[in-house]
Amino acid sequence: MTHKSRQNFERFGIQTEHDLKTVIERIFETNTDQHGVMDSIYRLVVPDWDYAKKVNGYPEVGGDLWMFIYNRFLDFDRMFHPDALPGGAWMSWGFLVNKDLTPWDVSLSNCSLVCHGGGCLNLG
Repeated sequence: MTHKSRQNFERFGIQTEHDLKTVIERIFETNTDQHGVMDSIYRLVVPDWDYAKKVNGYPEVGGDLWMFIYNRFLDFDRMFHPDALPGGAWMSWGFLVNKDLTPWDVSLSNCSLVCHGGGCLNLG
């Protein structure tokens, strides 16, 4: 996990895989639209998310984390968006799987933020 991701997780009280699962579950429980879920997940992983105008690249995660979020999206979409492709928002705008990462790890090494007011932050 990148240092910045670890710091961001600590800000949300996440220190274990169980903590991460709990926070992600809470994201799905407290939102009713796909945008709100995606925003909350990006906010969880990407430091300085409030300053972001655009993300260049995608965060990368281990396979178990990707699948956990995807499965939550399947259930979420079936409940709140029955006419949408279940999990489609995650497949279109979610993170990439990196098989070189451990199952619950996150990497921002291929991401940068374009910030409101100009400037860019390298996240990796």
